[in-house]
This record gives sequence, structure tokens and C-alpha cells, in this order.
Amino acid sequence: MVRQHPSLRAKALALLATREYSRQELARKLSEHARKIAPDSDADSGAQRVTSAARAEQVNQSTQATQATQADIDLLLDEFVERGWLSEARYVEQAARRLSRRYGPRRVAQDLAAKGMSRESVAASLPYLHSEAVGTARALLERKFRESPQTFADRARRVRFLLGRGFDYDVIRNVLKGQHIPESDDES
Repeated sequence: MVRQHPSLRAKALALLATREYSRQELARKLSEHARKIAPDSDADSGAQRVTSAARAEQVNQSTQATQATQADIDLLLDEFVERGWLSEARYVEQAARRLSRRYGPRRVAQDLAAKGMSRESVAASLPYLHSEAVGTARALLERKFRESPQTFADRARRVRFLLGRGFDYDVIRNVLKGQHIPESDDES
């Protein structure tokens, strides 16, 4: 029995029903889906010998089909944006909240920019991220390091950890301010 593949519209709606997607992510997933449902011309050739001219024609047709499919995907995504089903602002808000549980504002902004989000939409999410940064950094430190730093090397390890997670040095200093390194008794 031949498996029926959903149309591009049905696939896009099914994906959007589960979570928000960026336009770039959704376009990539729909392109993959379009390649799956495209008629496979190589399956028909079977044991036949394909001449170089015939192969060139197949590649040309495949390229034209890909371009047509990409145009269809762009039109579909434009319609979804127009109807409000695909929203960059909602995606940025959702992704920023999800990422802010593990990373600081700099890392979240970098990840969102890497996913093709505009600077304006990323900048709109930064006030929320900065307001939660101290609490997030403190929670991450408590999970990663159970006890207070005992030496300057321990403190430096915590600073590097938080810098790697995308926290500003001001936030790190604020979090580590209450964690004092005990004085050693054998130093004179």
C-alpha cells in the first residue's frame, strides 16, 4: 500500500500545532517534506542506462521542481504570517523563555540571531532576560556547584562557567558577591 503524504499546508499546520517555529525553521522542515513527497524519477529508471544528456535533463527538471517548491513554501509562509499563524514575535518570546532557564542574555540573543531572528525582535526580549539573569545564574551555580567556593581557583571556575553560559560580568559579580572565600589558617 502506498503511503499518502500530507500536503505542504497540512504539514505546516501540524508542525505549528505542536510549538512555535521561526520562518527559517519551518521553511527547512517543509523543504525536507517536499523532497519526500516529490515523485522519485530515479526509481523509474531502474536498470536502464541513463545517458549524460538524459541525466542532465533530470537534474534540470529536479532543479526547476525545487525552485517551484521553494516558491510554494514562501507563498504558504507569507499567508501564514498574514493570518497570524506564524509570528516571529511569539517565537522569540517562547524561545527566549525556554533558553533563559539555562543561559544568560548574551547566549540567548546569539542563539536567536543564529536562527534568523531580526535584531528588533531579539532586542525586545532582552529586558525580560536581564531581569531574570541574577536568579537564573544563582540557580545554575547551585545546581552545578553544591558548595561555596573554597579557593580563588574555585571562584574563577564559577566565573568561567557563567561567562560560558552567556552572563554579563556584572551579573556574575552580583551572584558571587555573597560567596566569600574562607581565610586559610596556615597562611601567616
